[in-house]
Amino acid sequence: MRVRINITSLSADERSQYVKGIKLLKKETGIKTDLNSKPINTYDYYVDIHNDTVNHPSTPPKGTINDPDAAHRGPAFLPWHRAFLLQFEADLQRVLKDPSYSLPYWDWAADAALLDPKKALVWSNDFMGGDGNPVTSGPFKKGEWSIIDNPHLDKDGHLSADLYRAFEDNQYGKKLPTQEEVDQAMNVTPYDCSPWNSLSGTKPGTTSFRNTLEGFLPPPEQHTGLHNRVHLWVGGAMGPAASPNDPIFFLHHCNVDRLWAEWQEKHPNEKYLPESGGPKDHNLNDPMWSVNKTPASQLDHRKLGYVYDSGFSFTKDNDYIPYIVEKALMELDKDPVQSPKVPWPSAKPSDSYKWAAEWTHFTAILLTIFVVS
Repeated sequence: MRVRINITSLSADERSQYVKGIKLLKKETGIKTDLNSKPINTYDYYVDIHNDTVNHPSTPPKGTINDPDAAHRGPAFLPWHRAFLLQFEADLQRVLKDPSYSLPYWDWAADAALLDPKKALVWSNDFMGGDGNPVTSGPFKKGEWSIIDNPHLDKDGHLSADLYRAFEDNQYGKKLPTQEEVDQAMNVTPYDCSPWNSLSGTKPGTTSFRNTLEGFLPPPEQHTGLHNRVHLWVGGAMGPAASPNDPIFFLHHCNVDRLWAEWQEKHPNEKYLPESGGPKDHNLNDPMWSVNKTPASQLDHRKLGYVYDSGFSFTKDNDYIPYIVEKALMELDKDPVQSPKVPWPSAKPSDSYKWAAEWTHFTAILLTIFVVS
């Protein structure tokens, strides 16, 4: 069972591993072709697929802007992106030569509580880099990263293919979603409701978890909701349909998938809706465009081979315990009282009091796991 973890729990080496995998996919050619059967590097393949979802409406041409495309504004939003992430994760595993590699997630609600979310760990120079048009820091800055399907002007008015961001610039994305908003969304049932589009849950007496998480059901004090607002808060290349141009996309959507997984755990009797009668590509057993999976095949993340560190179950995920123990030992090994630097507990710190404190800390971790589950 693979474990997807919070980016704040990643070591510097693990952050570097994600960046390495992204760049290897960007360099790799000869594996993928675009929708016109032209060769394309593996990373840009995912940009191209996501960008083209908007050109595959799930309703007849007379549909409105509220109607779904192949992956958005409709019930399949969550299972389509789950399948999309799994395919991307598999390519990362392949180029990194690590079949156990798992995508990490960016808990943006936690960052919303910071004094300045723009200075959060995710935007550090060794990970995603920072703001700007073009981005000038980090591994995806100008000269080290290019984007496709998104012609734009840089700050000097020149046509650019560089990654760009505009933190907090969009009037509808001034603040990241808060944990309170997430908690409210997690209490919403059912999964979705008619008319199975961006208006789902807007009629009195109706609610839609999918539309709440996707962000077309915003809280009263905001113009837009959870997932959508994060795209707008980051801005720049994260705004258009070609948003996977920004590697933060996959960390963001991994968090969205985590929230869906936790909602499923919280509401085990809530089924995917609609089973039938909804828009094309969005019914339970419809093949979803481009990912070649049905929503039904994507409903159980454990059967798909992964769990989240925040959704651990002592009874369901006992093969996850060795991972937790390993991470706990790694954290203890960072303590300066241990010298030489070898995996704990084989190190023998001279101070017996500190040794006892470490044992207490380690035991607390295991007890927390047991109690939470």
